[in-house]
Amino acid sequence: MFPLGAFFARNITLKMGQAPMPLADAQVGYQKFYGHEDGCVKVVLKP
Repeated sequence: MFPLGAFFARNITLKMGQAPMPLADAQVGYQKFYGHEDGCVKVVLKP
């Protein structure tokens, strides 16, 4: 179980979402990351 109460007590903001990206799309993902396109801040790859 994720300790949401502890985060709320410390006023920590969590932002999350799903980012499915197969290895075949790695180059496109990293181009978006380095160019800060579409608000991209992380690349997630599925092996």
